[in-house]
Amino acid sequence: MNQRTQVNRQHTELNQNSIVLVVDDEPIGLEVVKALLGSASYTIHCASSGPDALSKTESLRPDLILLDVLMPGMSGYDVCRAIRKTPHLSDIPIILLTALNDRDAKLRGLQVGADDFISKPFDRLELRARVNTILRLNRYKRINAERAKFGWVVESADDGYIILDKDDKITYANPQARHLFGLPKSDSLPADTFLTLAQHYFQCQPPQAWTNWPTPPPANGTRHLVRPQSSTVAALWLQVDLMENEEMAEDTRLIRLRNVTHEINQQRLRWSFHSQIQHKFRHPLSVLVGHLEILRGEGDITPEEQTMLIENSHRASQHLSRELLSVLDYVTMTAEGTPHNEYCTVAQLIDIAEHLEAQMPEVSLILRSAIQTPQTTKLPLSMRQLEAIMWELFQNAIKFHPQQTPSLLLSLRTEQGTFYLQITDNGVTLTPDQLHQIWTPYYQAERYYTGQVPGMGLGLSMIASTIWGLGGACQAYNRLGKAGLVVELQIPTTDDLELLPQKSETHTALSDG
Repeated sequence: MNQRTQVNRQHTELNQNSIVLVVDDEPIGLEVVKALLGSASYTIHCASSGPDALSKTESLRPDLILLDVLMPGMSGYDVCRAIRKTPHLSDIPIILLTALNDRDAKLRGLQVGADDFISKPFDRLELRARVNTILRLNRYKRINAERAKFGWVVESADDGYIILDKDDKITYANPQARHLFGLPKSDSLPADTFLTLAQHYFQCQPPQAWTNWPTPPPANGTRHLVRPQSSTVAALWLQVDLMENEEMAEDTRLIRLRNVTHEINQQRLRWSFHSQIQHKFRHPLSVLVGHLEILRGEGDITPEEQTMLIENSHRASQHLSRELLSVLDYVTMTAEGTPHNEYCTVAQLIDIAEHLEAQMPEVSLILRSAIQTPQTTKLPLSMRQLEAIMWELFQNAIKFHPQQTPSLLLSLRTEQGTFYLQITDNGVTLTPDQLHQIWTPYYQAERYYTGQVPGMGLGLSMIASTIWGLGGACQAYNRLGKAGLVVELQIPTTDDLELLPQKSETHTALSDG
């Protein structure tokens, strides 16, 4: 490609969408300008008077106006002055076309806001060169203005934005990103890679989504940075998105950090509420409904039996009322998203597991605990959270067992300040892809076995979000040489935190009625 062809192509690309408005009261003047510019890639519109020029300028918003000076009624100077006084039109470039070649005429044109002058008769090359130059400068001006607007939006955005180079080094971070990563407000940037900084300030969850950073995550995968909660600070969840931007260089990446803490809390709230409803209300409701069905039946009931049924129904209704109020209190507390300073003990966890086994006749449970002091080993979970987690683990074991009658082994131990809860079942074996996706919200592993999707929903993913929010970890893997799954939760113990104990409600909640 020769240089002239390349220049013409650049002009074509630059001006292919440019609108040029030509204003002249003489038809021959309009035709001359159109002929001189006709082979170029402009969209040319014509106006034959000053008022017509103002009307078409308003409707077309042209990229350039070629304006004849000497017109009857409203001169080119008057049109130029009117355009410059109109705020939303004042930036449009204007070239005055004039047969006047004296100094005063040009000075007057500058005073009313003209950008350039071309004297009649026109030189074709000069006219096209002037038009191309003005259009190019105007296009660059608009691009810079848009970039300035974009920069202002990014600088004041609630989301964090980071630009990375090919080596994963930060070349730009907006104020919110600097705040989230603890970077100085000055222009100085860290020498560490983005991933190194992320791992320093946050937990990268789920781990498998970060193994191939910075390439996009697996299908339907989402990367999160989690700052675990403490007794004084609530957990913080950031969603990390690789943004597509065609204008950026190939070796740079734009990262958006979006605070999704509220969304995570709301998802966990809905899941927790659902599990609490199933867990807490099913038994007293069944007692209440069963006794009322007997009372309204036609069979003979002795006064003593009637009194007993009424008393049992009354106790069941009181139990149901207490549970409803307690669940509503828990929902209110969880919705606030504030750091909690409550804990429960391993002894209470064991109590929950044993009562769940009693409530679920299809489950057979073996408990193995290597913890010498379960009464004093504290976990940074409320009773409601722990009940919801254990309920979900038991329910998933039932759901994935071929006959829905799983045998469970619950193993408990502590190691270097971390509590390990491991639950092993004798159900199905999952593929590597299923294990990889098991903590993903709404992932449906059971469709591979039943042909249906009854709804794992948010269960295991909400367990994961709860544990990750505490600074813990989750993993799932198949049993060696046997069918079944092992789910392991790693939870930091709370010996170094000032937390308030939770009163155990398990016996009351599960055995009334």
